[in-house]
Amino acid sequence: MAVQKKESIVTHLKKNKAIYLMALPAPLWYVVFKYIPLLGSVIAFQDYSIFRGISGSRFVGLANFKKLFAYPDFYNILQNTILIGVYDIVLSFPMPIILALALNEVRSKKYKKCI
Repeated sequence: MAVQKKESIVTHLKKNKAIYLMALPAPLWYVVFKYIPLLGSVIAFQDYSIFRGISGSRFVGLANFKKLFAYPDFYNILQNTILIGVYDIVLSFPMPIILALALNEVRSKKYKKCI
């Protein structure tokens, strides 16, 4: 039985360079548009000042959240936000499906392709 020599990581990367380059955009997209913006959420826990920036602003912990929940109109604002989200889902979700079904019923092929 022949013993196979394991290839090094560098050799493996060089050999499969094209595959790794093709796979690179997806994780890069997640890092740039999903993970980096999460760093800005630290502002919710600070007494943020635009002049001092994120790193120079004073940390206040949950004080901003206490102030938010103590706001008299908080529950009204929360209810409106939830209602807008529900209305958006209920009204905007079926529209593309209805449009697709309507376009499927069009008899003129030229008009279908144009649309």
